[in-house]
Amino acid sequence: MKRYYIEDFVNSRKLAVMDDGDLVDLVIEKNDASVRIKDIYAGRVERVLPGMEACFVDIGSDISGYLKLGQSSTLKVGDRVLVQVKKSDKENKRLSLDLEISLTGRGLVYIGGLKKPVFSKSIKDSSQRSRVRSILPSPEYLVRTRAQYMLDQDLIKEAGILERDYQDVLDSFKKNRRIGLLRPAQSIVLEYIGDNIGVDQDEGSSDEIDRIVYSVYGIEEDFNKDLRAYLKTVSSDLLLKLDKKKNTDIFEAYGINTRIGRLLSKRVDTKQGPYIIIDRTEALNIIDVNTGGFVGYSDYETTVTMANKIAAKEIVRQILMRDLSGIILVDFIDMKDKSVRDSLIDIINQGLSVDERKFKVHGYTRLGLLEISRSRKSKSILDYYEDIDPKNLSRIKSLDSVIDEIERRVQIEVYHKQNYDIKLCDILYEYRLVEIEEIFKSCQGMIKKMEVRYNVNIEK
Repeated sequence: MKRYYIEDFVNSRKLAVMDDGDLVDLVIEKNDASVRIKDIYAGRVERVLPGMEACFVDIGSDISGYLKLGQSSTLKVGDRVLVQVKKSDKENKRLSLDLEISLTGRGLVYIGGLKKPVFSKSIKDSSQRSRVRSILPSPEYLVRTRAQYMLDQDLIKEAGILERDYQDVLDSFKKNRRIGLLRPAQSIVLEYIGDNIGVDQDEGSSDEIDRIVYSVYGIEEDFNKDLRAYLKTVSSDLLLKLDKKKNTDIFEAYGINTRIGRLLSKRVDTKQGPYIIIDRTEALNIIDVNTGGFVGYSDYETTVTMANKIAAKEIVRQILMRDLSGIILVDFIDMKDKSVRDSLIDIINQGLSVDERKFKVHGYTRLGLLEISRSRKSKSILDYYEDIDPKNLSRIKSLDSVIDEIERRVQIEVYHKQNYDIKLCDILYEYRLVEIEEIFKSCQGMIKKMEVRYNVNIEK
């Protein structure tokens, strides 16, 4: 049985999924007020680019919005438009917008203007397709894999909720002439819980949950209310799984920080003996396979074959867990047999088949390296914890991880030492004063939130 652990800090909200003591998934979302993917906005056309069949849209944010248009578009400067964020590049302050508005449920995605229902390729049973199609109130739906496991009444209920929410967005857009956010995206953490907790025992991809452990700090109960309200929409039985801890560092108390530390390590050991080395660069990711202490077979070829197969399964897990993207090169232990080389490709393909993002195993290069590509997103899990030092291009702690570290140490000062006057130089003693000065300037907003949350005074 899996356990879910939720850490709700001022800077971020994280969900760690544990299965038999192993960290099997990690979800991170920023708790800032910046634009997020799937946010819906009322915008105004600022500039039309006829040659590009696109325009720039003001959505009331400091990040510019870029909207692709068709040849038949009649949009002009000053027109109000209803748009949804599809991609976000916060570093370059760019957003990709779309006129197609979608609202996601557990089994259905409502897409305004869709002419006919679209079914997930995973729903291969024609009777299930017919069943779902017959109960849809309109053709404007993308039917997710999970829908085939859901009861008719649950699908009807969800469709009704999605259509009402969509109409609310349209009404708000028509009534108000302002530009800005109309509907925020669903919490990534809550969405993950809804997507992965099973509908019934027959759904093979579902999670059977033992407990959902989370913490509430001070008098703050907002997330507690949001979590309970969302779980109630999924299944009232899930409320019995909740385990609320008061003023507790969840990730530290349950050893999750230690496991995340392993996730950031270059070396990954398997239980059977082989290990892999993962090097990340700006251009690509390189994975090297080693036999380690694995010598369980009498002949060399068999030993190498089994070591590579064990490593291939671990590589899949690490790609998904670390959220590796772009170009990935794998240097397996040398193999002579082509069928063995092909079997490793099969293992990678099968393992990544559960991945929602696009990937492709391109085969072996002339140097014998297995080449894999995986689509990028704005920021990976590893990017949250690590950054690149521009001076020497080495990997260092990211500002996000430092902010989390500050909050973790503030908790110790408040809950264990009853100290309410805190100096950064005292809790970040391994940093130089010049670095603390920079940290203080960079995260003043987050520090102020910590002061409110923990009723403390934080100085440099």
